[in-house]
Order: sequence, then structure tokens, then C-alpha cells
Amino acid sequence: MITTPEPKQQLPSTPSAPSDAPRIEFIDGMRALAALYVLVHHIWLTIWPIGYNRHPGTGPVQSLTTWLSFGHFSVTVFMVISGFCLGLPIARKGASGWHGALSFYLRRARRILPPYYAALVLTVLLTLALLHTKTGTLWDVMLPLRPGQAWYSLFLLNDVYGTNQINGVFWSVAVECQIYLLFPLLVLIWLSGNVWWSAATAIALGYIVAVKTQHSPYVGLTAQYLAMFALGLTAAYLYQNPNWRQKTAKFPWALASCLLFAALAIKMHSTSLGKASDKFLWFDLVIGLSAACLIMAGCHGNKRLNAFLCSKRMLSIGAFSYSLYLIHLPVIQLVWQYAIRPFNLSDWAQFLVLVLAGTPAAIGAAWLFYLLIERHFDPAAKKRASLEHLAA
Repeated sequence: MITTPEPKQQLPSTPSAPSDAPRIEFIDGMRALAALYVLVHHIWLTIWPIGYNRHPGTGPVQSLTTWLSFGHFSVTVFMVISGFCLGLPIARKGASGWHGALSFYLRRARRILPPYYAALVLTVLLTLALLHTKTGTLWDVMLPLRPGQAWYSLFLLNDVYGTNQINGVFWSVAVECQIYLLFPLLVLIWLSGNVWWSAATAIALGYIVAVKTQHSPYVGLTAQYLAMFALGLTAAYLYQNPNWRQKTAKFPWALASCLLFAALAIKMHSTSLGKASDKFLWFDLVIGLSAACLIMAGCHGNKRLNAFLCSKRMLSIGAFSYSLYLIHLPVIQLVWQYAIRPFNLSDWAQFLVLVLAGTPAAIGAAWLFYLLIERHFDPAAKKRASLEHLAA
């Protein structure tokens, strides 16, 4: 994950969107939804870990829970959101919205790295103290804890080297940081030409590298995420540019998003996670387009969508979704290993109890982690506090 700066536009009821309007709140709702899906996905994998060839079977349990096995797509959504949020200032202000590569790198590093390194230390400590024994769950992939793996995580090389070691979600932080290294180049192409050339460059480069590395030791680069990032940039431009905003205002973006998602769901209905992983390269494109369409629907004021994504609960979770993403995995393992495993329940019963107990435990731990760590590096935290003070 995957955290991005807070966009500073308002949800419009018309194609007009003043440049000094408040931030787009529904983006926090999208972050919350994606983070919650990853959480439940890892609960599912804790009970039915692919590495041990365990699955819910072929009965109703399988039918009811198979959709939880594709948490990879949440990262796809996060990448589109990231491109959208980072593209908004440039789409809105042009060159004056870009303050140079060094400033960008420093701001991104300050926002992402301190919570990431804090989560890294926390995960290592929990592993050494309580989670160092293999138990036949997803957590076994993270074991044993090797000193060399910490170096890969420390230098954000863990998408290629030591993938899934220490904490199975950290690889995506490395991928996003690597995309950030290329962002100034995309901005240069955008400002010297147009957004279409920038997006085309990112999509072409991302998929060329992804195809070339698909069956190589560097498959962890998941370079197609550069293309997902470009879809977010394009969405920012379509919304922010007055001409394109006017042209796209009446397009059924929500319907398009649903149709793309439904088409992929039908395609994958009878596909196992193991078989689908070989096709993620292309499935990501469908999910990325669906996410970009959903963003456009929210920007153009889709009432039902915004009513859901802007609900108080979704916005609250979205505010600390990065923390939730970073630390939920060890929390899930702790709850299962020490509170559920001793009762020798059936897999189905363990899954239900872990959803009911693990979900609030992970959310509560993430909220505490946010208060103690992340909020000190989150520029939006002060803005939220100011708004709450004014509302009070």
C-alpha cells in the first residue's frame, strides 16, 4: 500500500470543480474498502493456506468464500488511487503544481517510510517473541526469520528478494516506492507534452517489463502496477481538465466499473488462486480500469457511491488504512494462534470466529498504531483535526 497524499478537490454535483475546494473524501472510503478486503483475504488464507494445498472444498463453503482469495487486486486498486492523488496537483496547476523531484522524494519518504519501518520493527519483535513457530497457516511463509531478509526489507528490495518474508504485505510498499522513482519522468513527459504521452509511456514500459519478467526471478517487480498508476494519473486529468470534465460528466462511470468487475468475476468464477496468479498480469488491467472508472464516478458525484464510501465508518477506517495494511497480518496470526487454535474447531468455524474476532482486533491495533506512529507523518491528520475542531 499504499498511502497517498490527500487530494484537495470537492465532490461536485456539476461538472465544475473549483481548484480551492476541500479534499475528495470518497478516496478514503476506497482505501478503507481495499484495506478491509486485504484483511479478510488474509483471514481466509490463514485458514486455507495455498502453500499447504488446503482449500474450502467444493461445497457451499467454497462457493461462499472463494471470492476472498484474490487480495492481490486490492493492491491494484491502491496503485490506481496513488496515481490519481499524485496526479491531481499537476492536472490542476500544471508546472506550478510540481515542486521538483527532490521535494517529491522527501515528502513521499517522510509519509511512507517511518510507519513502514515501525511496522517492520514491530513485526520482527512479535515474531521473535510470539510467532516464531510454524503452525500450518499463512504465517509459515514468513518463517523462519532470517537476518538477511531484514536487509532486503530495510532497503525496499523485498518485492524481488525475500518476498513475503517478515511480513507478507511489505513487498507492495517496495513496489510503490520503485514507481515513485519513475514519477518525475512521467511528470516531465506530461508537462513537456501531455498526459496521454505520459500514461502511454508508463503503460507500455510497465507491461513490457512485466511480460519480460513474468517467469523470471524478478517477477516480484509486478511492473504492470506502473500501468495501474498511469490509469490513476489519467483519471486525475480527465476530472480536473475543464473540457474533459464536461465531456465525461454524463458518462456512466459507475456502470462501466461494475461491468468490468462483473466480466472479470465471471471469468474467474471457477478459477483457483493458483491458476489465476499466472494471469494476474492481465487481470490487473481490468481491475485497474474498473477502479479508475469508480474514481471518475465518485468525482462526478454519484450519490449512491459517495453515500457508501463517505459514510462515517468508511472514512474513519480510510484515515488509518495504511496502518491497517501494514500490521494486520501478525495481529491475525496472534488471534488465531493463541485464541482460536486451542479449541480445535473445524476450518469453517475457525474462519467465522477469526473474522468476528480478528477483524476488530486488527482494526483496533491499526488505530492504535496510527495514533502512536503514523499520524505524526500524515499531513492529512492536521487537516482532519482542524475540520473536526471547526465542526465542533
